[in-house]
This record gives sequence, C-alpha cells and structure tokens, in this order.
Amino acid sequence: ARTGMKQWTHNAKAGIYSSPLIADGKVYVGDEDGDLVILQLDQKKKCLGEFNFRAPIYASPVHANGVLYVMTSEQVFAIKE
Repeated sequence: ARTGMKQWTHNAKAGIYSSPLIADGKVYVGDEDGDLVILQLDQKKKCLGEFNFRAPIYASPVHANGVLYVMTSEQVFAIKE
C-alpha cells in the first residue's frame, strides 16, 4: 500500500461480483462459476485451494466464530475446520 505497486493478480476465468474476504492470513474469493479460491495473503501469490460449490457465488464469504459461510445462488454452506 505504501508504494501502490501491484504485487500479484489472479485470473478467476469467471465473473467476480462480490468483495473478497480477508481472514486469518487468507484471501477468499467466489465467482459466478461456483468456485471459491483461497489465496495466501502475502506479497507472493500462493493458491491454497479451490473448491467448486456447483452454483454461482455472488455474495462475499463471511468468517465468524471460526466458521466460514459461503452463500451460493441455491444454498448457504457453513464450513468449520
């Protein structure tokens, strides 16, 4: 943020209509293909995982009390470690 220089980008290959969630050192982004990608919050890009929910994700993921909530166009998922 200090220099304004781009660190990295990620091509989701689908439309992204929600804001990313940043929690626990990770960036969570959902797309209209139903994919949720988890990236390491760091200066170097590192993909930690990608999961398909079989329906578009238009809402931002939410993290509360150790639970990740992901809402697709059809269902709400509550995911806990």
